[in-house]
Amino acid sequence: MPSEIISPQSKNESFVEECHCNANYMTPWATVIAMLALYLLLLFWFCKHGKKLCLPAPDSIYPYKRRLRYLKRVLDPLLVDDMFIELTDNKLGQGSVGFVFK
Repeated sequence: MPSEIISPQSKNESFVEECHCNANYMTPWATVIAMLALYLLLLFWFCKHGKKLCLPAPDSIYPYKRRLRYLKRVLDPLLVDDMFIELTDNKLGQGSVGFVFK
């Protein structure tokens, strides 16, 4: 029988001294600083690359080229060349934005 009685408190103190459990513990401020650094890193990355994520993928260098070709084909019969327009002094009326001539 051992003559020495070990108290639970002294047993816990010797365990902490032996395993050095506090060596790997991050303080709350270190956690806050690490999270802030990660947040700033993601914020800078999104400012540089994130705008491209929201845009549709272009089908060419100029993404609306196909749409402009379609509109030109549809509206071409409705357009009048400048050489067919004659300006005369015959005033037909007046609108809210200007005069109407024949």
